[in-house]
Amino acid sequence: MEEGDGRMLRVRGLWLVGALCLLSGCARVGPKQYLELAPQTPPGAKADPSLAYLASDVISLRLRDIVGTDVAVKAGRIRVGFQANTDRDWLVRVCTARGELTFVLIPEELEVAQTEPCEWTDAATGKDVPTAEVLRRGKVVFSGADLNGEAEVVRGARPGTWEVRFEFGRPRKQAFEAFTRSHIGSCLAIVLDGEVLMAPVIKSRIPGTGAVSGDFTRQEAQDLARLMNSGPLPVALSVVDSQGQSTKG
Repeated sequence: MEEGDGRMLRVRGLWLVGALCLLSGCARVGPKQYLELAPQTPPGAKADPSLAYLASDVISLRLRDIVGTDVAVKAGRIRVGFQANTDRDWLVRVCTARGELTFVLIPEELEVAQTEPCEWTDAATGKDVPTAEVLRRGKVVFSGADLNGEAEVVRGARPGTWEVRFEFGRPRKQAFEAFTRSHIGSCLAIVLDGEVLMAPVIKSRIPGTGAVSGDFTRQEAQDLARLMNSGPLPVALSVVDSQGQSTKG
């Protein structure tokens, strides 16, 4: 083989690798950037270095399908690398959302006055009851830890809307079915970080599956599924640097 042919093969080989890289989603757009997150330690409390590592695991799950992201812990802080074309504000929201998902049984004396957004009144007095008070008086019966971690986004009943379907893991799946069978007529609120996503009335036995529906855009539904599948952060995080650029791994 002549030398010129070898060079041509090498050039074609490089082109082929580049094409495969594009197809597999490993191409980068612009310089890589990063944001740095720090665990929040209450005043007077001693910092726990392990919390940064636990939080980085949760963030890694939330970003596992985002091409070009990487998560590392350095000096007690979490460093998230991302491509320059990624929406930084969105990334911060996804990484710092606490992700506490609970299923709250609403007391019978509280009636749903409005479904979207959820509002309640006291049946005895007829007065409005703030959501925070409703949740304080309610009882947490299940949490996000009871799910199987495979929530998925599907089209909603109304055109242009999306919802998130979820399923309980074993053995909590049977426990949820038994709970709904014995609480027909009760209101069960699905709550994320203190916000009521929906509060349906249980109308029949539910075999361990469900869906969070509403006027979600596809992005909102995807973000909700991320939080449901990753679980909650073990500690609140604050952004200490979100402007830097880095080429180091």
